[in-house]
Amino acid sequence: MKKLIPYLLTIALFASCVSPKPVVRLTPKETKTTWEHGKEFTSYYKDGVIAHCAYQYTDDDYIVFDIEVINTTDEAVLVSPEKMVMYTDSGKWDPVTNQIVYSTFPIYAEDPEMRILMNDLAQSQIEANQKNLTTTSAVTAALSIPVLIAAASADAKDDRQRTITRTEVASIATETTLDALDM
Repeated sequence: MKKLIPYLLTIALFASCVSPKPVVRLTPKETKTTWEHGKEFTSYYKDGVIAHCAYQYTDDDYIVFDIEVINTTDEAVLVSPEKMVMYTDSGKWDPVTNQIVYSTFPIYAEDPEMRILMNDLAQSQIEANQKNLTTTSAVTAALSIPVLIAAASADAKDDRQRTITRTEVASIATETTLDALDM
């Protein structure tokens, strides 16, 4: 027991170590901002088109913004999210000068139509897998019935005393197969 305690303490120590999530701090270069509904909006006006933009939230893969585009002209304007670009300053440590060097690079928005298509394809695959699993389970159950009947019949005709009967073996095999299909 005393030899087991250091191992348990080591496991408990490593189990309690948690890394913090990265912190995202976005500061607009535009100094004239407005606050609405708890969000800081930056607005730009060019050629009769007004764009309002505010940080919405961050998930595991994306930084999500709340963007509103207002057209004050009589001309049609195509708003294409996949053409939107965000420029950010990213700092990298320069070991020669011993300081952080900033450079600007573009980050392109994701095409929302492609994202919706990928979500629909994933959902379709999940539904197909569920239907296939249901069909396979039904076929396995239907095929196991004659095997169980035959095993029960053989057990009824068998005069020898057995530790485990054929019916129990067939039942366990059927149950194991159906359990494996559920995974």
